[in-house]
Amino acid sequence: MDNTQILAKEGRSGAIFLTILFVLCCFFALEHLAVFLILLLCLWLFMFRNPERVIPRLEEAFLSPCDGRIIDIDYQKDKLMIKMQIAAYDVGIIRSPYKSEEVSISRRFGFLGGFVSPEIKSRFNACMTWSADCFKMMIYPEFSSCRAYGGAKVYGGDRIGFCKAGILILEMRQDIIELKVNAGDKIKSGETILGYRK
Repeated sequence: MDNTQILAKEGRSGAIFLTILFVLCCFFALEHLAVFLILLLCLWLFMFRNPERVIPRLEEAFLSPCDGRIIDIDYQKDKLMIKMQIAAYDVGIIRSPYKSEEVSISRRFGFLGGFVSPEIKSRFNACMTWSADCFKMMIYPEFSSCRAYGGAKVYGGDRIGFCKAGILILEMRQDIIELKVNAGDKIKSGETILGYRK
């Protein structure tokens, strides 16, 4: 199981900055600004929270890689594509959906557009891709840049990245998974079982 901290490391610098501003406002007796900053700090801590998760270590289970909602399940020839929406208020931890001996990571730089059509988003937005033997995962971030963490060998549920808001597309072969979720379902990273390996 991963080491759990109350705050994801991606939110630490912002929390420190807001805390310093709050202390300075208190020192200079700027009460109204101090109240605004403490509310902003609480919102920041909520957005970058890192709750403890009980990861089921089931050998043949495909786990949800993110918090959010399944917005589409698409069957294309021999491929299955599960499209998930990560909201700004969802936990941003990205986890490996399945065990793999080798995961390669690639990044495409681009825009962070959240209010554009899917065609423009897939062509011009920034994209982070994880490729493994039994899955491929692409994230199109919409709020801030996405981060990936290395490690050739991963287990299902291992932390492999962070994305605060965006679209995650999980691609697998149809013949390897028996799907257990539907479009519209709410999902939790590492806890929700998407399906089982056939």
